[in-house]
Amino acid sequence: MNSALTAGPICKPFSGGISVQNIPHGPVYPAGFAGYITLARMKSVLRFVGIYCVLSAALGAVALVSSFPARPSSWLGWLGLFVLVVPITLVGEVVAESLHRNRIARAIERRTQSKRFSWLRLGYLLSLGLVVAAAVVSINLAFSPAG
Repeated sequence: MNSALTAGPICKPFSGGISVQNIPHGPVYPAGFAGYITLARMKSVLRFVGIYCVLSAALGAVALVSSFPARPSSWLGWLGLFVLVVPITLVGEVVAESLHRNRIARAIERRTQSKRFSWLRLGYLLSLGLVVAAAVVSINLAFSPAG
């Protein structure tokens, strides 16, 4: 039985001869219309997606706990909660940082840097908190259904 296999090849090569093509093996993989995607680029994209998913889950859980009785009622609401929670949190952080690092805040800080307690700083932060609270309530009233 084995003697038939070792006697010779059953298939003959094509009549055009054999052409050996050198295929480059490197970290670049063709992706058609998208050009070339490098392995390093894919790793960074996957790392970003992983970090985004972890942050989304953590911040979504915090949002659910902080608004405990209320929760999304549809799958679109749940998807919106976990997809939009990271950009909304980042926007909030940027706005808060810009409110604490503006020209007025720097002037108050220069004027009261030698004091441990300052009524001026306290008044500024309280008025800033009232402005932000009024903005949040206004946005909530503008987007809440009339009822």
